[in-house]
Amino acid sequence: MSLSQTKTSYVILAFMALFSIAGLVIVNYLGAVENHNKKIWLGIEVIEVNSAIQQRYGIHLSGGQLVSRVFKGSPAEMAGIKTGDVIRRWNGVSITNQSQFEKMIWKSQVNELVTLGGRRQGVLKVFKIRLANRPGTF
Repeated sequence: MSLSQTKTSYVILAFMALFSIAGLVIVNYLGAVENHNKKIWLGIEVIEVNSAIQQRYGIHLSGGQLVSRVFKGSPAEMAGIKTGDVIRRWNGVSITNQSQFEKMIWKSQVNELVTLGGRRQGVLKVFKIRLANRPGTF
């Protein structure tokens, strides 16, 4: 194998690894988080609110999670969460970043009733959500 073929092979492997990691991250945002062999399902995809997101979407407060998708029939949809809502609190605790939000979900249980606080177009909202198993899991 020539030097250029070796370099090409390494580049291809690097891209494969990158896309594999990206794929894992995307799966994690599909509204379910694994917790000790169960899948807690909120039914939303979120984007961490940073300065770029604030500017792009006209969000005036920093922090929280911007809801980018609500799954049909999900606990989030049944609670009234909509695309564009910004989730800022989980059971009264401020959500400072994506990692913290995921940990809050991981610590939860199926059928647990949680309270999410946030804003919709600047108006304060409170949502009561009963967490569920992700469809297709038991």
